[in-house]
Amino acid sequence: MRYQGYYTDGKSSARVEVWIQPVGEGLRLLSTGGDPLEDWPYQGLRLLEEAYPGRPVRLRHRNRGEATLTLETPELLDALEKRTRRRLRGHWLFRPTGAAVGLWMVLLVGVLIGVGWGLPRLVAPLSQLIPASWEKPLGEKVAGMISMGQPFCTGETDRAIQGQTALDKLTERLLEAGLHDGRELPYPVRVRVSPLAVVNAFAAPGGEVVLMEGLIAKAESPEEVAGVLAHELAHSLERHPLQGLVRSMGLRLVFALLLGDSTALDTLAGQIGEAAVLFSYTRADELEADRIGMELLNRANIRGDGLLVFFQRMRKAEGDEGGLPALLSTHPVHEERIAVIRANARGTGPALSSEEWEALRNICDKK
Repeated sequence: MRYQGYYTDGKSSARVEVWIQPVGEGLRLLSTGGDPLEDWPYQGLRLLEEAYPGRPVRLRHRNRGEATLTLETPELLDALEKRTRRRLRGHWLFRPTGAAVGLWMVLLVGVLIGVGWGLPRLVAPLSQLIPASWEKPLGEKVAGMISMGQPFCTGETDRAIQGQTALDKLTERLLEAGLHDGRELPYPVRVRVSPLAVVNAFAAPGGEVVLMEGLIAKAESPEEVAGVLAHELAHSLERHPLQGLVRSMGLRLVFALLLGDSTALDTLAGQIGEAAVLFSYTRADELEADRIGMELLNRANIRGDGLLVFFQRMRKAEGDEGGLPALLSTHPVHEERIAVIRANARGTGPALSSEEWEALRNICDKK
């Protein structure tokens, strides 16, 4: 038996009318004239979202990328489940029946209570369960959103290449210092500079760290940049960015998973970058990043007062210019943090040579 449907290749908006015929090992796609187009094996077929009455059925295959088959009625699913002897549709709990709705209402109340009380205590354990293979691409997506679509300064000129070399050298020096007490990430750390003229820096999930060109321009010494960088690397080493993301999006994420709605999950994924920019670290996270950042600087023998000097100058700029510098809005400074930095700064050496510092200041050079 043949079923009428539509095929999209996932690369364009073109929708092609096709006939879909279950055969021995899979689905055969035929043109409207009956000519074979391609076969989709049963193994690897999945529903793009749960099939409800009155809602089109959309299928994808793990070996066909973003290509999609769409049917207006679910009869084909009955034939597929009989042939493959496996359930494609969700459990009855995910179907809009009276019993299912009633049970979900009870579960929803339980979730609201459980999430409000338990999620803050479960953030760190839940974050540890997320594999590096998922966190790394997530971090790359977030880093791109943090840069607001602007391409990173990747070295279009000799001076820019020398600037990235100096930044990589400083990053490696700090990370090597962090390995002495067993801290290690399951993925490589990458530090890049965004050309945005904003005085800010971010650590995204997956070891992605972004410094804004505006921060480097405002810094008066390489030790100030090193202090900010060490602080962000400390956040990465403790996986604070991922924990912050779980903390800020946890409720919506839990609801999407409970409802089994992949469309909601796709929409949620599009908001990840925004959430990562808007979430703020807890006071404990900031203090821990200050303390560990100072350890990195001390072990690398880099003067640790740079971060303190930088923060103090930014606070003064707040009063002089009447606006809160971005770095202070995302990393609020309070007396307890200043005390931690002062008490732990013991490094005495420079972060970069004068030549390397000059190169770093020109990392976004395009001439």
